[in-house]
Amino acid sequence: MKIHFTKMIIELTKSIGWKTASLFFITCLIDVHSANGQYTAIPDPAFEAALIQLGIDNSVDHQVLTSAIIGLTSLDVSKKYISDLTGIKSFTSLANLSCYQNEITSLDLSGMSALASLNCSTNQLININLNGLVNLSWFACGDNKLQGINLNGLTALQTFGCQNNQLSSIDLSGLTALEYFQCDQNQLTSLDVSVVTGLKMLTCASNQITILNVSDLPLLGTLFCNNNNLISLDVSKNIKLGDLKCDSNNLTNLNLKNGTNTIMGTYYLNFRNNPSLSCIQVDNKNFSDTHWSSKKDATASYSNDCSTLGINEIVFEKMSIYPIPSKGELHIDNVTLQKATIYDASGKLVKLTCFDNTSNMNTLNLDSIAKGNYYILIEAEGVSITRQIILD
Repeated sequence: MKIHFTKMIIELTKSIGWKTASLFFITCLIDVHSANGQYTAIPDPAFEAALIQLGIDNSVDHQVLTSAIIGLTSLDVSKKYISDLTGIKSFTSLANLSCYQNEITSLDLSGMSALASLNCSTNQLININLNGLVNLSWFACGDNKLQGINLNGLTALQTFGCQNNQLSSIDLSGLTALEYFQCDQNQLTSLDVSVVTGLKMLTCASNQITILNVSDLPLLGTLFCNNNNLISLDVSKNIKLGDLKCDSNNLTNLNLKNGTNTIMGTYYLNFRNNPSLSCIQVDNKNFSDTHWSSKKDATASYSNDCSTLGINEIVFEKMSIYPIPSKGELHIDNVTLQKATIYDASGKLVKLTCFDNTSNMNTLNLDSIAKGNYYILIEAEGVSITRQIILD
């Protein structure tokens, strides 16, 4: 039980003087801590009130007995109007922490290596420190104000949701266990998911992503990438894909021909609001026409082979791109170009070149671009097409 000395000190001060009374108080305080253990400061009244309500603490004095918290493995202080979780790092055995729907602006959980599950969504978070959380497997931080997040070292992370923040980039490198990832409603212009090959679900809707390469995700079953700026999408390598939303983009190319179109459900399926998309490549045109007729724009058609259909192919049918791999110079001949835009594998803009629209022999200087795989969006005569190029 915590002991208060205020009244005692007042009485002693009257009788023996302040200095002597203070010395007596300090001596008593040391004796109390020696007898009853150390305390952890809990400066936020709302946090302490939540601990009292849970029976972890028993009086309002901005501290909690450390021995009462170090063995706790689970703590739920959600919806408690908490603005400061200072003291949480003394909960050293904590495996599950839920503090969602509070008013927390900053959260330092560094070194809490036992933590496996964390829900801090729906706060006012501007920054969060996850350094050393090597056992964290489930993490939700959606509906906050995060502009950046460091995920280094979170090798056990399987489920991660950061939707509705202000993130302009996310580095997923090293998250080898990641299976479920949600980053909808951020400010992402590019997203590299090639490093998380075990991904089963990806939702990145309502961002500003231009290129999305999911070819290295053989287990992907759900992909929601609607409301972006995608110009091309190829899911031909995603044989487990069951749910797909790619509506409301700028698609000119959509390849769904993965050999398993029949397992795709129709509830979420949506290719609409892509006005420049004239052809959608599928496994079987008859199947798609029968089951997916309402999933596309009226101006788009399903085809077993889009290379033989559409105005895009007529404009670009004689186009020649060489050499590939390129060593610094790329030729695009037999087409009168308006614009050529190069993106890296993550969708980041690398180079934009405009042409005078008078010659069908065009050259791009790529000396300043590093070696690697890229996408080039070629625009001519009001239509566009995307191709992959390699710089060597």
